[in-house]
Amino acid sequence: MIAVDDDDLPKVDALTADDRLFAVGDKDWMSNACLNFGDPEVGYVDGFRKAADLAVEHVLLTRNDQDHLVYPVVFGYRQYLELRLKGLLRDASCLLDKVTPSPKLLGNHKLSPLWNELHPLLETIFGNDQSEQRRLIGERIEEFSEMDPDSFSFRYATTKTGSQSLPRDLWHINLARLRTVMGKIALILDGADNGISVYLEYKAEMK
Repeated sequence: MIAVDDDDLPKVDALTADDRLFAVGDKDWMSNACLNFGDPEVGYVDGFRKAADLAVEHVLLTRNDQDHLVYPVVFGYRQYLELRLKGLLRDASCLLDKVTPSPKLLGNHKLSPLWNELHPLLETIFGNDQSEQRRLIGERIEEFSEMDPDSFSFRYATTKTGSQSLPRDLWHINLARLRTVMGKIALILDGADNGISVYLEYKAEMK
């Protein structure tokens, strides 16, 4: 057994009855996160991508923790994609007076069916503008779907049946490259979201 000097251990106060998990701070008020204002979906969509971006930034700055942070990073980017696609599908359907997407489609975690439903709507709304970029996004979404079909592969080490979640021949994921590609995807999808929001406002004014 290796002896550890108490002076080398991090100093952490003992847990007390006043240590609530979800509380508001007075002295450190700048760390108070605000919730339930404006459109809450914005925080969810942007929050997962920003958290993933910041984790990758930490890896690039420190050259540490990549082997542990890879899981929340990939999950964060995938969750961003899922939420962004679902929001776009709802808004694009509304703009084009299409039937509201089915709860079955919006209620699962699969990316490819969402994109297959959304892509033609975006083509109708935006025409040839960035059409090639959207085609390439479809390829990357398919790539993500193959790696993580149901949003569980980077959340759990094993599946419900006990098998390993990730392919055994997967050895490396370059987080810097992943962040760069996700940034390019987000540029198009976030732009589409902003454009549809403007069109919906105009449509409401015309009524």
